[in-house]
Amino acid sequence: MVTTEQNAGPVTVDCRGMQCPAPILRLAETARKYKDNPTSITIIATDEDFPMDLEAWCRSAKASVTSLTRENGEIRAVVALAGAKSPAKPAPTPAPTAAPSRTASVHAMAAVASPADRTIVDVCGLTAVQAIRRLGEITTLGGATSIRVIADAAGIDSKVLSWASANDAEVESIRRENGKALFDLNIPHEFEAPSAAKALVTARQEQRVDAPARAQSALVTAPEPPASALATVPDDGAAVRENRATFLVLKNDLEGLLAAMMSANAAAAQGMKVDVFFSFWAVHLLRGERPRANAPEEPVGFIGRMMKFMVPAGASRQQLAKLRMGGLGTRMLNWLMRRRNILSLDQLIEQAVKQEVRFVVCSMSMGLMGLTKRDIVDLPNVEFAGVASFVEHSRRSSVALVF
Repeated sequence: MVTTEQNAGPVTVDCRGMQCPAPILRLAETARKYKDNPTSITIIATDEDFPMDLEAWCRSAKASVTSLTRENGEIRAVVALAGAKSPAKPAPTPAPTAAPSRTASVHAMAAVASPADRTIVDVCGLTAVQAIRRLGEITTLGGATSIRVIADAAGIDSKVLSWASANDAEVESIRRENGKALFDLNIPHEFEAPSAAKALVTARQEQRVDAPARAQSALVTAPEPPASALATVPDDGAAVRENRATFLVLKNDLEGLLAAMMSANAAAAQGMKVDVFFSFWAVHLLRGERPRANAPEEPVGFIGRMMKFMVPAGASRQQLAKLRMGGLGTRMLNWLMRRRNILSLDQLIEQAVKQEVRFVVCSMSMGLMGLTKRDIVDLPNVEFAGVASFVEHSRRSSVALVF
């Protein structure tokens, strides 16, 4: 459900109950409606993996997450498109004081909505890698279970989210104030590190060297190379990598087809041009129930007709490669996907069509499987080509995968 206000005002996208990749696909679909218009989108989701997916999508879509909070099992994020400003928040009443120093501003940020037992980790002035190393040192002590990280490094959002995911830490909220990022993290009680690491942290703490001072001393200005050292690299004919993803699907196993379609939709949602090549057994996924009206009839031999008869056709008839159990395993997986609100194979194909994902069917494989163009589903994004086309597209793609 998407609700909007006039004049490109705040937009709300309700993705509660949806599982990956449905929330990102819904967000990308909404963002396309407001392309180049400054718009603030609020997304409500319950998928635990949504923050990581959101951060990756924002990088490719040139959007920014202005806030991310968790409450009662729901994740609420605000994304700014085309330089939109986040909804205004009531500013706290400033206390009468002299010219604010950096230390004072950090203390003020640390005090905002911070529990008394929350440990404040100020890593302003450090790079993203140094900040994560410092965060790891703090948590190895084992005593801090609630941490607020204050940082200003570029790319710190993805680093903190990755660290939290790797260490089973909960990201309670993310927000920005005065050009700095604030992360509220809940560390699991069982987080423990080797005693050697604890001793190292204790020794470093005894040095009492603050983070900004270390960062300033570590900055070294590299001299510019002399003009004579600059050489022109000759053109060796190498292909230029494009913002394109090329996938080759060989098998018609249900789990492989689901993975391929999820990856294709995720890449398209991040603004990539996506080409999916179907070869050998995978061409049966695109077999339609009715023949193409504009495709001529072609003769098919006896062996070809037998191959066509023995292989299931269409998205709804594909089976698992493991635990098939005479079709029971496939029905169980489909039931679990419906129960968890995970997009089915049919729905993923529909989403791919909406996102203009290009389906390319291998002509050679069609002949081997006893298929003609009349047998392939009549979708606007379906084309026919050979293996050379796949090789050429893979050569220019920044991502190339085989399923």
